[in-house]
This record gives sequence, structure tokens and C-alpha cells, in this order.
Amino acid sequence: MFIKDFSELIDYFRDLVASSTYFNFFQSGGAERIVSERLLSDTRSRVESPVFFLEWPFIKLSDYGTGNTLIKYNTAFVILENPEKENWSAQDAAINNTYLAVMQVLNKMKIDTMDLSKKFLYFDLNLVSIDPIENLLIDQWYGWRCEFTVICPLNVAFAPDCLEPGFWKSQKVLIN
Repeated sequence: MFIKDFSELIDYFRDLVASSTYFNFFQSGGAERIVSERLLSDTRSRVESPVFFLEWPFIKLSDYGTGNTLIKYNTAFVILENPEKENWSAQDAAINNTYLAVMQVLNKMKIDTMDLSKKFLYFDLNLVSIDPIENLLIDQWYGWRCEFTVICPLNVAFAPDCLEPGFWKSQKVLIN
């Protein structure tokens, strides 16, 4: 049940957003995708806030021997609302709403770490950093960027965690 690869990490957050009554839009990618002209045009004309952007992670591996390998996903998500320009009470409400949404997402991640289904082997709230965002890209987007790390087990020696069992001409596995 642990997240086993990059696609499952993205799917976890896509499903989390889809299961919420709060969010209206999800996008994942690197900075160039998230701030692309196409996406900016879409968010200006067709996408209703609140939106959820998941940044692609930096990945670190740890090998503790005897097949005990961990993958650490260091990433962030951004939750934004788009209040009316120069409506300070609406901007304050957007900052508050998105803050509460960040806390809900973190709570869900913590539950999924402790739950029997265990999506993550380890998620530590002590390592979370949350920063406010205002007027993102000259638009009226207000919210928060939440940086975090999740850790999952990784078995680099077997097919579910590799591209394909036939990736190498020889099926001999050198990493245990």
C-alpha cells in the first residue's frame, strides 16, 4: 500500500484534491509547467479557485543494507484562491481559507502515515515549512506554499520499482 513510484505520488495528491469539496483544480509539474503561459491563461479564464499545485519533488535515496532502501520525496504544494482586486477583506479571507486547507491536507497526510494502509512510511510535521503567497505572477492569487518531505520504502532490486523487468539484457540483479 505504500507509494512505490513517482506516478503514485502524483496520483495520491490528485486523488486527495478530487476527494475534497474545496478544490476546483489540480496541476503538478516543475516550475516551468506551473507558470507556463497556457496554464496562466487557463487559470485566468476558465479555472475557478481554489487551486492546488503540486511541485515535482527532489528525490534522495538512502540505503541501510539488507534490502532496506528508502526514497525521500522533498516537494511542496501550493494552495491559492483568487479574490477580487483591492478587496482586502476578501484577500484576508483567501489567506485564511487556504491556510485552513493546507492544515487539512497536512492532517490527511499524517493520518495516511499512521493508518494501516500507510501511504507513507514517514512524514514529519516538524520538517514542514509554510510560506504565504500574495499577488502571484501579478495576478490576484493569495494562499500558501507548503514544503515537506515524505519517505517511502523502495526495493530497487525488483520489477515493481524498476522500469521494466526486461530493461537489461541480463536479468541478473546486482543490487540487493
